[in-house]
Amino acid sequence: MATDAEVAAHLDLSDRTVRELRKRGVFPPLRRGSANLDAYRLAYIRHLREQAAGRSADASDVTAARVRLLTATARQREAIVGRLEARLITSDDMERVVGGMLSAARTRLLAIPSAAAPLVATVTDAREVQAVLTDHIHDALSELAEAEVVAAVKRQAVASADREAEKLGAGGAFDDGAALSGHTAVAGRQAQAPQPSA
Repeated sequence: MATDAEVAAHLDLSDRTVRELRKRGVFPPLRRGSANLDAYRLAYIRHLREQAAGRSADASDVTAARVRLLTATARQREAIVGRLEARLITSDDMERVVGGMLSAARTRLLAIPSAAAPLVATVTDAREVQAVLTDHIHDALSELAEAEVVAAVKRQAVASADREAEKLGAGGAFDDGAALSGHTAVAGRQAQAPQPSA
């Protein structure tokens, strides 16, 4: 009967590796009168062949991990491309843009009393006061309607996608990150309307 040390020396392995292979069932359990060195050598050769053919548990674990990594990378790239095409807009992008517009609306509407007060101070007819106030409110609402919400949200989405592409490109996980980054920078420069502050 061969000892672990003899098997390790025969197969050019460490004692620890021999014990691990025995735990995994590659080598037979230690018993009196059990396998000789030839049986261990054959078992180890079969194990190596299975690994090379991709049938071992280790190989399937590695393959599964690679598939998960590739799937996650593909999803991440698709999300970035979708945002570059402005088809996917995150709630953060929407909150920044809409929040900025609501803040502008609040400021504009709060300015109406001070702008309209001098005009209605001397007016005694309620209909004239109403007309002046209505004109100021319509002017404020027209400005807000012209704020181009869709264009502002798309610009914000492109800026966010550009930041993500730069992060991925810097980490080496996204090979064509530089190309995407350049694309988004051009798209960002083409936008004419000012971006609302967050």
